[in-house]
Amino acid sequence: MSKGSKVSALKRIGLLAVGVVTLGLIISGCDGPEDQAVNGQQIGMAEDHHMHEAGKQTDKGADMDMSVEMDHASMGHEHAGHAMDHSGLSETSDGIQAVMAAASDPLTAGRMETLKLQIEGNDRMPITKFDVSHEKLLHLIIVSEDLSDFRHVHPEYAGNGVFTVRTQFEHGGRYKWFADFVPDGAKSVTRSGWLTIDGKPIYDAPPLKADTKLEQEADGLRVKLSISETTHGKAAALAFRFYDAKTSQPVSDLQPYLGAVGHVVILSSDTERYLHVHPSDEKTSGPEAVFHTNFPNAGVYKVWGQFKRADRVITVPFIIEIR
Repeated sequence: MSKGSKVSALKRIGLLAVGVVTLGLIISGCDGPEDQAVNGQQIGMAEDHHMHEAGKQTDKGADMDMSVEMDHASMGHEHAGHAMDHSGLSETSDGIQAVMAAASDPLTAGRMETLKLQIEGNDRMPITKFDVSHEKLLHLIIVSEDLSDFRHVHPEYAGNGVFTVRTQFEHGGRYKWFADFVPDGAKSVTRSGWLTIDGKPIYDAPPLKADTKLEQEADGLRVKLSISETTHGKAAALAFRFYDAKTSQPVSDLQPYLGAVGHVVILSSDTERYLHVHPSDEKTSGPEAVFHTNFPNAGVYKVWGQFKRADRVITVPFIIEIR
């Protein structure tokens, strides 16, 4: 090969090498950053999805230890009642919690069971002192998920923040409990959670429908309920009027029950809204008792009125619809 041919060949090889390098840089410059951007976007989406799922799990887990502080005065009347909003139950400003435990596992429908409730502060140390509220240190409301089984019991204080009670569950399935108590020198507090009861549950319970007539009769007492306002978010007066079931005459011989003429518990059909209401005139003995409250949301609610006559506590349920 001549000297000129060798030079030409070397030039061609050099130009080819430069071209390859340039093409590689072009490809690298085009694809590299774009791939990084796509990968970064995918990573970001994956993290968002994970956080979303974690949020869902947190919400679900909160059902097992749901809590919110109740301030009666904030409702405009010290006995006006209080409402639980589960959207704010995962954390509270005071950190007070109630931990429910059962003496037996599983809890079984139809037999007496022992429940233990531990009240703790934000430091997870037991709260040991409580103020008396309506003659009791703690009021425990337990309601089946379909709202057919209701009980209002009062656990005994065993000391060191522990309350115990024996009670019975009518059927299997899920029950929701609400504990109302007042730590010494503090505001009224409500905590809630779920219990699962072993036994035959009620399948396909029909949805609650408002009563066409707000009148009930139990233990010789006829009770009529009227509601001044059925629109949510507005002040409502629930007036209970009492009559003797035999004579239809107004009754004025009601006895005090837990320091008042009666107590009213209200729960939304989905168990998301809870109201525990006390009468405006606690000393009356009939023939009427009025309870003031405010329904936080529209929907169907079940109302349990509890009164005492002839040394017997009488519970009368009503189902109402709030617009």
